Amino acid sequence: RQKSRDHDEKHMKMEQKADQDLINKIRTIKDLEKKRTQREKRVNNARQQQKDDHEVKVRQKRLQREKKLSEARDRISETSKVRAETVMKKNVETADRILEKLEELNISPRSLRLPLISSMTHVSCTA
Repeated sequence: RQKSRDHDEKHMKMEQKADQDLINKIRTIKDLEKKRTQREKRVNNARQQQKDDHEVKVRQKRLQREKKLSEARDRISETSKVRAETVMKKNVETADRILEKLEELNISPRSLRLPLISSMTHVSCTA
């Protein structure tokens, strides 16, 4: 009987040890899975942050380009206005000189059958 009891105890201890080993393995697996999940979350967060940072950079660059373009357009339109004003002044000055010459020569602009505007236009083309 003692042998049988010893054998049963030994067998129970072995089963308990096997159970404990199994529990330890399960805990290790769970810990590893938890760590892996956390690592994946960190990696995904880092990737998302990189994407967001890149988008912000791209958006900022686009806004800078648009701003530069807008400033360039403004400069061009300002230059065009100044040029147009200069041309108009020159046309008016030229027309005034022509009218003065015609007056000196006692010629009426109407006798040339050219309205004043068309005289200015004609002069601006030849000037």
